[in-house]
Amino acid sequence: MNKIIRVLACVIGAWLCAVAASATGNARPFSLMDGVYRLTHGVAVIAPMSVQRVPRRLYLRTDSYQLRFLSDTSAQSYTFGNTLIDSTDAGRITLTAPDRIAIASGHVTQTGRRITLRSEPVRFSNGPVTLSGTLLSPIASRRLPAIVLMHGSGPETRDAAGVIPYLFASLGYAVLLYDQRGSGLSTGDLDRASFTDLMNDGLAGLKYLRGRSDVKQNRVGVWGPSQGGMLAILMAATDPHVAFAIDQSGYFTPTWQADTYELQTELHLAKFADADIARATAFQYQKFKVARTGLGWQTLAQKIASIKSAPWASHVYLPDNLENLRSRWFGHSAFNPVPYARRIRCPILALYGSLDRSSPLPASTDNLRAGLAIAKNRTSTIKIFPGVNHEMLDAITGYDDEIPHLTRYDPAYLNLLQQWLLRQATR
Repeated sequence: MNKIIRVLACVIGAWLCAVAASATGNARPFSLMDGVYRLTHGVAVIAPMSVQRVPRRLYLRTDSYQLRFLSDTSAQSYTFGNTLIDSTDAGRITLTAPDRIAIASGHVTQTGRRITLRSEPVRFSNGPVTLSGTLLSPIASRRLPAIVLMHGSGPETRDAAGVIPYLFASLGYAVLLYDQRGSGLSTGDLDRASFTDLMNDGLAGLKYLRGRSDVKQNRVGVWGPSQGGMLAILMAATDPHVAFAIDQSGYFTPTWQADTYELQTELHLAKFADADIARATAFQYQKFKVARTGLGWQTLAQKIASIKSAPWASHVYLPDNLENLRSRWFGHSAFNPVPYARRIRCPILALYGSLDRSSPLPASTDNLRAGLAIAKNRTSTIKIFPGVNHEMLDAITGYDDEIPHLTRYDPAYLNLLQQWLLRQATR
């Protein structure tokens, strides 16, 4: 499931090279301006987000839903462009006092006052794996509701969620973000980890939060994007102490189906003809049948030899032998999250975009809805937002090549997410 992420990293990486040529010095791994600022209406968030292991800053305004990568001009100033990834100097954010910023765009300047947050380094364990993270929380004399942030696929660090942890903290939550196993300061081997291992990493984070004296033990939930959304559903089904779960764009089909859907998206993005996409899809189905049954390897091996020179072949997994193929099948592709939904008792918020090109729709929402019905779960919400992509941005096609030109989170998505979390905090 990490092919879409790699495409996005390449797109953003090209932009980073462009802005690096005009920036004064290297990007700062730490910024005095990171945080949440109260505006006249809503908040502004400036947050770290690592792209290709390069620390950058992401900027969100909840009054306009505007989302931008920032270019740093000095220790106390950033500029932003007209779209998500744009080095044009269309606006500027300046630190005018330790707790204040000024946001200038066009002929309008607005000020924001910092919301004080506490950032605490933490560690917790899942068996032999030590997970290193950060607990971000508002300053409060009362116990706080809390939330664990799960990862999408691939080796992500605690900065992968961008503005989300700061937004959640501004809503009154203690937010646990951590380095994926094998990434950052966390131990373990991601390549050898099963979906169950990754789920248990998140459950260990939930257990850690419930053990803290400053956290409401019965108000600890989980949020996850993409693969992390699927894992959030698994966690809610596995641990009865999970207070709520938010699935954002998580696939909810057998993994082989999701991988095939994503392959089709990748080939479409690479401008392959429909006939080539059909051939690649047919090969996937043939390969998965051999992996599942163990029968037909010789025929598949001949097929692999015949397609190696096909331009689309570099986009698919070509196994060397039956043993490797079946190992990959049982370790990854055969995993089916669908039955887990039948055991969920807590509230679920499932958020999807109609232009999602990574998670299969409507199969994912249909499967989740059916499972929750079997569980007689009537406290959950499943929503598909029209004209919205996998990252929950307002989009035109949903494909990653348009991402640099997009401008904002979908307003209905961001409003529902915040309102739902506020309700969960007081249940």
